[in-house]
Amino acid sequence: MNNIKKKGKKIALGLVICIAILGGAAGIVFGIAFASAFNAAEVERIEAESLAVSFVKDEGIVGAEESVYILESELDFELRLDLASSYFEYDVDLITANGKEIRLTISTADGAVYVKEIKGGYRA
Repeated sequence: MNNIKKKGKKIALGLVICIAILGGAAGIVFGIAFASAFNAAEVERIEAESLAVSFVKDEGIVGAEESVYILESELDFELRLDLASSYFEYDVDLITANGKEIRLTISTADGAVYVKEIKGGYRA
């Protein structure tokens, strides 16, 4: 019975050490990716929101005089296999006075704007 307890303790200790090593490695990986993304970030939240509103007007998604409101903006972290290519992006949700909902993604690295979704709206 003592041998079983000793072997059980050795196995448990081995698992704890293994988990600690894997956790440390994951911490290093995410640390490198996060640091690279942070250093590449050039666009702040307010600028991302402004870029989003300008984009939908400049691209004709909404009329130039149409009111556009920011519903929400959220910072997301995009982890890439090439850790140095990891980056942050903002998902910005907009709504127009006529009910059109627009979701855009803005890269913090270069301010590039991408349309994710457009739905709803009516013409008066």
